[in-house]
Amino acid sequence: MARQRGLFTISGTIGDLNFFIMSRKGFVRRAGGEFNGEAIRTQDNMKLVRDNASEFGYCSTSRSRFRRALPPPFFGGLKGRQIHSRLMTLFTQLKVMIS
Repeated sequence: MARQRGLFTISGTIGDLNFFIMSRKGFVRRAGGEFNGEAIRTQDNMKLVRDNASEFGYCSTSRSRFRRALPPPFFGGLKGRQIHSRLMTLFTQLKVMIS
C-alpha cells in the first residue's frame, strides 16, 4: 500500500487504483478483489460473510446504545476512537461468551 503525497489527498477509484483516507493520511492501492456489495448480497458462498456482518452489526448497535446510556464522566479521559474500539472489543467478547 502506497501513501499519497501532495497538496491534497483524494478518495475514490481512478482506473485500476483505489485512493482512500485513513487516520487523516492518504493511501493508494491497486483496485480489485473478489468482494463487492452485489456478490456479498446474492452469492451463496458469501453466506458466512453476511452472517459475520450481521453479528458485528448487532454488537455495534448494542455498543452504541450502551454508550449513549452512560453520561460523559464515566468515560474519563478517553477519546472517541478509544471508546469505540474498547467497547466493540467488550461487546464482541460478550457475544462469544453468550453464544
